[in-house]
Amino acid sequence: MQEAESLLMNHFHSGAYYFGGIALEVALKATIVKHLQTDTLPRLMEMHDLNNLVVFAGLWKEMQLEKHRSTNLFKAWNKVTDWKVDRRYELPPSNPIVVNNFMLNVKTVFKWIEMHW
Repeated sequence: MQEAESLLMNHFHSGAYYFGGIALEVALKATIVKHLQTDTLPRLMEMHDLNNLVVFAGLWKEMQLEKHRSTNLFKAWNKVTDWKVDRRYELPPSNPIVVNNFMLNVKTVFKWIEMHW
């Protein structure tokens, strides 16, 4: 997460976008490892899909409950799930406003995931 924030502060918007998504992915994978009480991530869960990872992390039901408690979190979640790791091969967003908004949503979701790992 710190790398993504550093890239954003230094106007490397494409890198901030990519690493912001990676930060969420890694946070969810850390939660999965904790949830499964194992030291390594099972091969089945070596993926980059945030929607699937939130299910494997045991957080899907909690996310649905949050939809009713905190519309900010659920809105942020809906924004960050557009992120795909393969976008690094495409032209990722370089518009500072788009990336700043994305990173605000990443921070909101990251803080929520962090409470569960």
